[in-house]
Amino acid sequence: NELLDADVTLVHGDLVVTGSAAPAQTYTTTVNNGTATPADAVVEGTTVTITADAAATGMVFDGWTVTAGGVTLADATAATTTFTMGTEGVAVKATYKKVNYTVTICDEITGGAITAAPTTATMGDTVTITLTPDSGKKLSKLYYTIDGDTTEYTINATLKTFTMPAANVEVHAEFA
Repeated sequence: NELLDADVTLVHGDLVVTGSAAPAQTYTTTVNNGTATPADAVVEGTTVTITADAAATGMVFDGWTVTAGGVTLADATAATTTFTMGTEGVAVKATYKKVNYTVTICDEITGGAITAAPTTATMGDTVTITLTPDSGKKLSKLYYTIDGDTTEYTINATLKTFTMPAANVEVHAEFA
């Protein structure tokens, strides 16, 4: 459906006035980190749908930024949203932010106490464990589990640190 600007042909008796049809002005939508439908040859007044690319591991969609074209988005916080094409090309950018995950301590530890810092971290952050064994006890095992899974991920007992995964974790320690 291409819209055309057209002159009128008027026939009256022997007089015929004609004009030529010219294509309507079209514009392009440029999307950084996403797609637009339609993206090319968009005429003024057309509704354009933009969709953000899937977020990378440890990230979540944060919002849209209009970088050119001055349009108003229907919902700048939705991963898929729309706008009405104006009289110039449009450029938009999907933005992402890191997800915060929690670090908790298992409540079944005996023979000592442990703490973790930080207790909220993003993927890739270093989490440090502080150990306080009871008198006569020493650390025999230090690990974390992810989101309640039983798989044990060993924490270096010398450094007492681990790199935060893209998930909530629970830290466990055993003292003997």
